[in-house]
Amino acid sequence: MNRAENCYKVERHNRLLIPILELVSVLLTRSEGQGIESYGFLRWIKRQDVLVSILTDENAQTTLSSLYILQLTVSLLYQLSNCSDYFVSMEENGLDKHDSLLMSLIPKYCLPKDWSSIVVPSTPEERTWDKRTVPETVGSHGSLLLTKADKYITDISKNLLAYAEASTFRRLQNPKKEFKPIFANTLVPIKEYISATKNRASPLNASLSTLVGCLSLTGKQLSKVIADFSILCAQKGNVASLKYEEILEIVNTAIPQGLDIKYDNLNPSQQTQVLTTEINHRIKLKLKEIRDLTFIIENAVFILWRHLEFYLRNSVSTKATISPCDRYANETVVLLRQALYQTSPSVITQLKSACHSVLEPVIQKLENLPTIHSSDTLIEMYIRLRRCYN
Repeated sequence: MNRAENCYKVERHNRLLIPILELVSVLLTRSEGQGIESYGFLRWIKRQDVLVSILTDENAQTTLSSLYILQLTVSLLYQLSNCSDYFVSMEENGLDKHDSLLMSLIPKYCLPKDWSSIVVPSTPEERTWDKRTVPETVGSHGSLLLTKADKYITDISKNLLAYAEASTFRRLQNPKKEFKPIFANTLVPIKEYISATKNRASPLNASLSTLVGCLSLTGKQLSKVIADFSILCAQKGNVASLKYEEILEIVNTAIPQGLDIKYDNLNPSQQTQVLTTEINHRIKLKLKEIRDLTFIIENAVFILWRHLEFYLRNSVSTKATISPCDRYANETVVLLRQALYQTSPSVITQLKSACHSVLEPVIQKLENLPTIHSSDTLIEMYIRLRRCYN
């Protein structure tokens, strides 16, 4: 089978799969993740081997359709995690494999990176999008293809972290039972961690380094989006004084390609309306980006705080069996990996030092971000984080 035939079969499979996942997502949304219907969905998901294959995320190529399918699948499992006893009966329902795969996706999708060499066009229309550049105030990824891909990646990241937060604060059958960490206790410099994620053939475990790296890189993204938002607000308040280059750039996306409408042929009132409408549209897009990135930061901060509270407040080494290790048969490997989810006086000493050198600068930068979408919750959580290691 040549490459073209293989791509065709993959796309045909995706076209059949997507409507099914969309339908299940709609039905699950209507049930609001509660009630007897949700248990029916749990049984259905348990029987779908294709979902495990999707979450394994080992596609020969990353395309818009593969990202959309992954986004739908992750969203389904996050919605199901809202069931009151989802995590309590996870292994009983046969969903522990899904849980493990979701956690393994976090280092890949929750650390913002350049996807330009990863996402490839798979249809003639997508190849056109790949060549069409997008203004920075519309999308900061260069091409229309990457702008569309980024929307899926952002949704994947949001749902993964929302799922991880639900898992972190899961309801336990026995309230006296010890908290079960799901992020390993390692915290290394961000550049070192990102370099490790690029150089390893197999994915790294989700760890405190993952969360701090996510906060740092997402904070940088948010800073850029807020700057773009400020530019758009300035343009909206002064449409009559826009530079000629700014007008051309706005008109390029304001008037759909293929319409026989020339901006220069419009009267002044129509020209102002075209510019104002497009700027308002871009402002709405940027506000959504700001909300999305703030959501990611909030979830990462909550998860990080709960784990730091556990690792830094327990001076006695914990010897509970940790589920992420259960799938390893080799006893030595199990013990080594269990150590990553335990605490001890030496872990506390190393982690406090790392928090001061790695986490503290990240918190300071996040605190200094302009408050377009302010969050009193985040301000309180930064205080709680500092209490853990000071």
